[in-house]
Amino acid sequence: MIYNMIVSIQDLEIVIMCGGSGQRFFPLSRENYPKQFIKFDFLDGLSLFQTTVQRALEITSLDKIIFSTNKDYKFSVLGQLEDLGIKIEDSQLLLEPERWDTMAAICFAMQKLNNKALFLCSDHFIEDQSPFVKALTENISLSNQALVLFGIEPQYPSTKYGYFKLEENTITNFIEKPSKDTASELISENYLWNSGIFLIDKELFLKEIEEKHAQYINLCNGKIIAEELSQLDKISFDYAFLEKSSCLKGVSINLNWMDIGSFDSLSRLVKKDKEWNNIENNSLFHSSKNNFISKDNNKLAVLVGVDNLNVIDTDDVLLIAPKNTSGNSYKNIVEKLKTKNDMRYKFGTLDYRPWGYYEVLEEKPFYKVKRLVIFPGKKLSLQSHEKRNEHWVVVSGKAQVINGDEDLTINTNESVYIPAGNKHRLANPFDENLEVIEVQTGAYLGEDDIKRYEDIYQRELKV
Repeated sequence: MIYNMIVSIQDLEIVIMCGGSGQRFFPLSRENYPKQFIKFDFLDGLSLFQTTVQRALEITSLDKIIFSTNKDYKFSVLGQLEDLGIKIEDSQLLLEPERWDTMAAICFAMQKLNNKALFLCSDHFIEDQSPFVKALTENISLSNQALVLFGIEPQYPSTKYGYFKLEENTITNFIEKPSKDTASELISENYLWNSGIFLIDKELFLKEIEEKHAQYINLCNGKIIAEELSQLDKISFDYAFLEKSSCLKGVSINLNWMDIGSFDSLSRLVKKDKEWNNIENNSLFHSSKNNFISKDNNKLAVLVGVDNLNVIDTDDVLLIAPKNTSGNSYKNIVEKLKTKNDMRYKFGTLDYRPWGYYEVLEEKPFYKVKRLVIFPGKKLSLQSHEKRNEHWVVVSGKAQVINGDEDLTINTNESVYIPAGNKHRLANPFDENLEVIEVQTGAYLGEDDIKRYEDIYQRELKV
């Protein structure tokens, strides 16, 4: 059966999947700041999510892009788009009400689509996507017959990717995350890596969902009720759909692509040991090889007599693990922190908010120092704290401040003190970013010590 034809890729809708929690990337990734939003030097200070948006805009117009994410990441998405000078309509943001695996997330996105859509993952690195755009343009008509996957020639026997066998443009076999031995055999048989990029015709997809995965049909149509949500299988799209579908087409592309799903994959994109081995880069090695270091501080890292290690040093967590450590090991660490109610599983030192973002510069008993960046036209909620005092110093820009009964304008190099219990608000009604150093003092400095009286972002009020 032949469905709707598309003559140009500019007519495609694009869904950017950006709702993953990134537990396998701990401690760089946290529940409130997952890996797709982390900004990297090798990406010129952008995040993987932001580079995915840029690639999408090379294919189609902004109004045809849907951003599918978890409700907890709404303001991370909006904040990072604002960093790029991009504003979207509310209708372009699809918020998953709870944490789903990819099968449910992709079905949920169906309710926003009209015809054909290209699905992009927000944690992929692609150096130059022109070969992909060429392949997409030449093979878009395949989506009239089947779901279309894009395959990459494997570089090594990875256990983290799916593999498929391609005969002409027909996928004859799909295997998700094989063992290392099986992966080596698949490579010898000319299987391709599944890139995780795929093209869907909505009508075709819904037909197969109705026939083989009926529990998801209401989710696709936006009619699912709360009781049905809890009954959905927590399973990936690859296992649930791709391994079982007989309606798959494929395209092989020569692309410098990588799914940044682990520290091992990240290490393949950055400098090798011999290039790091100098004091200018704050790393020294002796009788050591094949190690990967990631750190966000100026501390000198010295490795002596060790090989094949990942060393991840953030401001609040140091992780050392052998390379090729299972991603489930990192997930287990996160679960242990949750069990102990240790909030480091959820928060790092950087956190996006609807008004901008903050970075914790230092934290000790009885005081915490933050750097706040408030975007133009944004403001914090009207709030108070029971257990802490705050001192704001404006280091760049100009602030509008409510402090108790006072309404103040605070200029660069000026400050204001907010005692515990005072209703207060920080706002930036001006045209440039506002940067503030906030010093908190008190016996308790947790983020939950807040009474919120007014909020323009519809967050829950706590009075």
